[in-house]
Amino acid sequence: MKAILFRTLVFTHRYVGIAIGWLMLLWCLSGLVMLYVSYPELKEAERYTALNTVDVAQCCNVPQSLFPADMPIATVAVEMLVDRPVLRVHLDFGPSAFIDLRTGNAIESIAQDTVLAAAHQHLPAGNTATPQMLGLIARDQWTVYSRYNNDRPLHHLALRDAAGTQVYVSSVDGRVVQKTTRMQRFWNWLGAVPHWLYFTAVRENVALWNNLVVYSALLGGFLTVFGLLLGVWQLRCKFDNKLHSPYHGWKYWHHVPGLVFGVLVLTWVVSGLLSMKPWGLLKSEGYGPEAWHLRGELPTWQGVQASLQRLSTANLPANAVHVESSIVQGQLHYLVSTRAGARIRYDAHWQIAPMTESLQQHLAQQLGGKAELLHSEDAYWYSNVHAPVALPVIRVIAADNTRYYLDSVSGELLSKFDAGARGYRWLHLGLHRMDFAAVLRTRPLRDVLMWVLLLGASTVCLTGVWMGVTRLRRR
Repeated sequence: MKAILFRTLVFTHRYVGIAIGWLMLLWCLSGLVMLYVSYPELKEAERYTALNTVDVAQCCNVPQSLFPADMPIATVAVEMLVDRPVLRVHLDFGPSAFIDLRTGNAIESIAQDTVLAAAHQHLPAGNTATPQMLGLIARDQWTVYSRYNNDRPLHHLALRDAAGTQVYVSSVDGRVVQKTTRMQRFWNWLGAVPHWLYFTAVRENVALWNNLVVYSALLGGFLTVFGLLLGVWQLRCKFDNKLHSPYHGWKYWHHVPGLVFGVLVLTWVVSGLLSMKPWGLLKSEGYGPEAWHLRGELPTWQGVQASLQRLSTANLPANAVHVESSIVQGQLHYLVSTRAGARIRYDAHWQIAPMTESLQQHLAQQLGGKAELLHSEDAYWYSNVHAPVALPVIRVIAADNTRYYLDSVSGELLSKFDAGARGYRWLHLGLHRMDFAAVLRTRPLRDVLMWVLLLGASTVCLTGVWMGVTRLRRR
């Protein structure tokens, strides 16, 4: 019976390894690349640096008849579309509107010269190259995310600069929504794309991609468990009562590193599986209900339109590039962002109105806790190499230990960590990134730690793949 079990384990481990071992090796090697190069994403702060300063002198012809007077308005935003101020209006449900604030007319389409000019703004200072239109696309490798759905189709352009930059411009409102460089595209084909199985034809079919990742990771987990069982089983005592491996050559270099790094490989495979939250595991309730509660009743179009009409007389900062509404407890405010990254809160009459401590505590009470203004990161609100978080931030810890993080400038809810989200932080992010403590997120310690661990795990996978290939060739 024991011999049958052993042969079954060997057979299963061998052929599951042939099927999935190469993918696990790819995950390890691509993880090394991802330590240094993240998936391309044009963040709003970077987009703002390319915009012209909001020209309030050309504002603000806001048509009163755009919506019914009592229509609730979710958000409005004002910025420059190259050389003209424009207004974007979004409803909670229903159509949005895109308005030229010089004339008050709706912008129905974006002309090609506007697309070229918007792209040109992202060239380095002094570069006079003319961007090249590469086509109007639905999606490609770098725009497969659903976040671009409202902007499709996208104008794809090459900036023809030294970095080989390409940008994607919304055909709906002329915003540059994505930006990649030659270096990012090259390294992502060796990093995030194979690591996440983010190939366009797969990723655009969400159900297919989800199942592919889940069942590949599940198969990898079984492979690793079988390998650990066999590895421990095959340890033998010598005459001096010390354990040793009975193997030589490639088998030895698979057995011993497997015993040392096998648990780590299993940890990474399982935590990668949990990133997909399969079968409802680690699911968070989300913060939508709390965000709506803190937001309160939406302002009507009549009030928003009257407020926007006063923008032409507002005393905005000299380098203000973006104005967006912010609604807290039913009160309309605006957040003004500057090219340098500063954010200032104004009331509906365009007077500076910073968050007060009493308002912070009132919002915290709505969430069942007390407000704390954090100036440093904690175990849940923290930066990683590719994604810094904003500080200071308002933290609220409710009686059930749910943690909320609110924007210290606007008071809007940024994140919520209920039981599911806290489990996701430790069982996926913690185990997958090995960032349990702040010291583990600092360089060069993080680089040294991750290189040692990833190279050890890669050795286990590489030796297993090589033996599998050798076995198939022999047969």
